[in-house]
Amino acid sequence: SALPLSVRLLTGAFLLLILAQLIPLPPSIWHGLPGCAPLVDGFAAAGMPDRWWPFSIDPLTTAWSLITLVPPLLALAAMSALPKAQRPAVVLALVACGTISALLQGVQLIADDFYLHPRSIDAGPGGLIANQNSQADFLVIALWGW
Repeated sequence: SALPLSVRLLTGAFLLLILAQLIPLPPSIWHGLPGCAPLVDGFAAAGMPDRWWPFSIDPLTTAWSLITLVPPLLALAAMSALPKAQRPAVVLALVACGTISALLQGVQLIADDFYLHPRSIDAGPGGLIANQNSQADFLVIALWGW
């Protein structure tokens, strides 16, 4: 079955927002944008001529952010494709995993050497997730499901 119109519109809006930031702008426009002065000064100090530059100060990172949209958009598509009767079970599983991860993170705070991932030792406790920032994102999503 086709995805609901709202999911298709949301996906299109995300893609357009990112792609719009990659459109090169003439120097007369982007020189005046907030936060661009250090870049303009850096180009001038390097002896580089004025150039067209996108709204994004770091276009490569902005382009890579398109890839970060894949998991949440796939999750949204999968959830919207499920029959409405099955959606509460998925949300319940998400909340349960979030609860387990939060409890595990609490144990990791108390027992300083109880980590599930080798890289998480440097980053601090992250529960079931190797990265504290990703753990925070996951817990926000789990709380939203609650």
